[in-house]
Amino acid sequence: MKTQEALRRVSLPAYDENGELKLDEELDCLELEGEAFRLVHSPGLVEGLAAGDEFSVHKARPGYKVIRRGGNLCLWFFTTLTTVERDRERAAPELVKDVEALGGYLDGGTRRSLVFTIPASAGFENVERVFEAAKARHSGSIWSYGNVYDPEDGVTPLNWWLPSRQP
Repeated sequence: MKTQEALRRVSLPAYDENGELKLDEELDCLELEGEAFRLVHSPGLVEGLAAGDEFSVHKARPGYKVIRRGGNLCLWFFTTLTTVERDRERAAPELVKDVEALGGYLDGGTRRSLVFTIPASAGFENVERVFEAAKARHSGSIWSYGNVYDPEDGVTPLNWWLPSRQP
């Protein structure tokens, strides 16, 4: 039976570092069979997911259950640059170019943040080298992985990229 896919906005909760609910993030997803969804873009606030991941919505924290990983890393780059959303690609052109060289792409962002999707196959060392260089170029900026650490504690690696850890 062929899977029917339809674009749908799905609201998932985003929590702060203390585990308190910050807000719900509206995410573009493809609706799959069996009340499952596939993320179209990496989220800017919801931890633990990246573009291509398939999940179902749950009431319990973190608000979803991963069914299948898409093989992508979600990267967040926060900057002091005061660019408006439509100019975000010009805010850090070297970073966008370097991410594209890794096979990734700019998913979106806000006035002071950029959200990227990069295949995990690019390698953590390469990803970290690119983002540390961008951090050095843009004083006051920071970056973090959006889907590498457990959203519950923020420090335990999820290890989903290891073959033995696929859901």
